[in-house]
Amino acid sequence: ITMAPAKRIIFNNDGTFLLANVIHGERPITRDDVRAYVDLMAGTPVTSYFMCTCSSTPYYHNRHERYIGSADGSKYSVGTKSPHAGEDANVLAKYKHAVDRLHAEGTDAVSIILERCREVGLEAVTSMRVNDLHFSDRAVLCPQVQPEFWLDHPEYDVGPGAIPGWHSAGAFNFEHAAVREYKQALLQEMMARFRPDAHEMDLMRFPVYFPAATARACCPIMTDFIRKCRDIVRKTEPTAGRTRQFGVRLPASVERCKAIGFDPQTWVEEGLVDFITISAFFYDVPSLPVEQFRRDIGSPDIPIYANLDHGVAEPRGG
Repeated sequence: ITMAPAKRIIFNNDGTFLLANVIHGERPITRDDVRAYVDLMAGTPVTSYFMCTCSSTPYYHNRHERYIGSADGSKYSVGTKSPHAGEDANVLAKYKHAVDRLHAEGTDAVSIILERCREVGLEAVTSMRVNDLHFSDRAVLCPQVQPEFWLDHPEYDVGPGAIPGWHSAGAFNFEHAAVREYKQALLQEMMARFRPDAHEMDLMRFPVYFPAATARACCPIMTDFIRKCRDIVRKTEPTAGRTRQFGVRLPASVERCKAIGFDPQTWVEEGLVDFITISAFFYDVPSLPVEQFRRDIGSPDIPIYANLDHGVAEPRGG
């Protein structure tokens, strides 16, 4: 039976620097190159390797959406500029070529990462960005990184009522059942394909799911979504006798969670989550209020992990 480590130290690979093959000078990627991204963590205190599976689009060929860097089959014109500053058509082409190169060999980066994790004794975990906003700028058309479903349905955007922020108006509005069902379909295929030891719903990439004025009232909608996602993750078991854990990544205060539309107290009370990671948004802080978060959700037992991000510590908060 696969058991979670008694204490996790988590490394989260966001995927795109792997697809660009940054540590190998951006050369055409190979299986051995992908495995090397795990080997960097082998022999360190890291116990659990969380592999991000998608940004706005998946990092592998799939049935439900175009993969990152690809506009194949899209009805929309190919762009030469990405909505994400610093990523032009050449960078996007590298993502596509990496996915296609591995697909031609009958595999993908996520599968290789999880396989290598098991070979070196790391917990192999998938992480899904639930509402990524890197590319959700409707002023720039770029189907290489914009989902066909998103391009087809501007009526599903959160719109001008979104919390002010980078591309926030273009976020999917989870009030729409079709949006939730689309995400659940992606998750269903992900679990059947990869069969990880555990799975994380990364709700911090990005923390915009509803119009700001109605987000708190939408907590029951998100609770139902999390309940259904947990069922998908748990019911698609890796092998007989194994139990797959289900976790979430959240803002570092319960009040902030509820203002966005999340109700972690109810999630814990109903047993919907097995672990929680709390974090600031895109910057480091000297400390995160883990014990306060634990008191506020009312659970002395659920594992709660504090996140270190890549930014410079600022006094803005948790």
